[in-house]
Order: sequence, then structure tokens, then C-alpha cells
Amino acid sequence: MEWMFGGLTVGCLFLLVKIMLDYSSGASEWHTQVRQARAAKEQAEAQVDVFVKGKEESLARISVLEEEMKALENMKNELRNKIEEVRKQHDKKGKVILHRQGQQGQ
Repeated sequence: MEWMFGGLTVGCLFLLVKIMLDYSSGASEWHTQVRQARAAKEQAEAQVDVFVKGKEESLARISVLEEEMKALENMKNELRNKIEEVRKQHDKKGKVILHRQGQQGQ
């Protein structure tokens, strides 16, 4: 009976050694996969940082362009007002120029 328990003990020890060897070989693969995943994560974070920086630059450019657009709209309104003033002055004098054509159109 003792030889049976001894055989079971040796079998369990063999199984334990096999499990540890399988774990150690699998663990090295896992470590490789973990390293690759971390590298991919760092690369993705770097790309996100680039995109965020580009977004911030775009937003800054948009604000500059919006200011320029407002200035141009104000200039357009001022020019329209001046045109209306000139038309009113010419209407008072009787000199209304509606369309001016060059020599090509005549």
C-alpha cells in the first residue's frame, strides 16, 4: 500500500513539474505579448498626442480666421455704406452710374 502512495506522490510531483514548465514557457510568450501591447499603447498615445496638438493648432487658426472674417465683414459693410452715400450724392446731382462697361462690351 505504501508503494501505491509513493507512486501517487511521484506522479503528482511529475505533474507539478510539468505544470511549472508549461507555465514558464507560456509566461515568456505572455511577457512578449504584454511588451508588444505596451508598445502599441505607447504608439497609440503618441498618435493621440499628435492629433490633439493638431486640433489645438486648428482651433487657434480658426479663431484667427474668424477674427479676420469679422474684420472683412465690417469692411464690406463700410464699403456698402460708402457706395450708398456716393449713390445718394450722385442722385442729388443727377449723375447716376448704374453699370460701367469697358470698350470690349460695346
